[in-house]
Amino acid sequence: MITDKGRELISKYLLGQAPSYASFISFGCGAEPGDTVTGTEQCMKFEMLRVPISSRSTLAEGALDKISFAGDIPLEQQYEITEVGIWSDASNAAAQSDSRVLFAFTPDENWQIRDGADANPMPFYSQPLGPLTPAGVAGNITVTDLIFACDADNLSLVSNRPGQGARFLNRTIMIRGNTGGQRIFLDGRSVDLSLNTGNDLMKLAFAMYPKDTAWTGSPNVDVTIRFRADPNIPIPDDNNPPAGTAVWKMTNQPTSEFNVFETELKDIKTSDSFNWAGIRYTEIEFNDFGSDWYAGVDAIRFDNISTPNPLYVMSGYAVVSLATGMIIKRANTNAYAEFRFGLSV
Repeated sequence: MITDKGRELISKYLLGQAPSYASFISFGCGAEPGDTVTGTEQCMKFEMLRVPISSRSTLAEGALDKISFAGDIPLEQQYEITEVGIWSDASNAAAQSDSRVLFAFTPDENWQIRDGADANPMPFYSQPLGPLTPAGVAGNITVTDLIFACDADNLSLVSNRPGQGARFLNRTIMIRGNTGGQRIFLDGRSVDLSLNTGNDLMKLAFAMYPKDTAWTGSPNVDVTIRFRADPNIPIPDDNNPPAGTAVWKMTNQPTSEFNVFETELKDIKTSDSFNWAGIRYTEIEFNDFGSDWYAGVDAIRFDNISTPNPLYVMSGYAVVSLATGMIIKRANTNAYAEFRFGLSV
């Protein structure tokens, strides 16, 4: 679908007032197949990556003429795609702090486990997380760690688990629902949003996995993300953060197979005289939601939607259909995706 802002930009383009309406194509994982598209969207539900449009062509489908845009998806990584967008440019030139993925939970980020004051390395499982035979229990998770990392295509996470799973890159951090206060943290990483407004968006994407393969309806969860200048200052009350601290607290939130929690920056609780420029430490805690469930943390993203630029818009947006289902691009495979605009009236 051509978005409302896309129609305006295409009009400017045809009048010679805009250099482009379609230069980049983006791929996201936040929508669900068959979700309704309204045309009012300013950004994707959860954008994973954006690449240059590598080819353009026109074609006829029945009585409708269409223009097709295609982009190459990077070779190395895995992406499970549910939404596609067309953009006039790679980024918003008017924004001092533009949209971006803040954390992707990759090995390079070096997330660790914190239990009280103790910090421990994150165990990684390359082997299956449980028995694959007999067939009746294939895919069950039996490892004893409360928090660990694994590939999203670990055999235990793709066996007998239709519709389940993390979608962004081929690595996830698994957090069991009874961690007893353990949490994951990353030290030495800046999260500078000091140039952004309170209406801009922060998003957390994660998957839910039952310990056994059968899906019986997932629990509500409490998630707390703390951004800190000094990790050693105690936080007695998340509702009244100490100096140099911001807390995004999500309480009793319903979940499904894949989830995107979203908030405006102004709704994140901060200490007095807080400045995002000083943040170097981030920790994430899932409160008790039962020993039979895991949360697979996928990514945290920031979207700048408040810096106006009439030449920078998402001009097209589409969600995959129920019939098509999720588009899975496996790691180390070549792939490209195509977006088509209808031209006829």
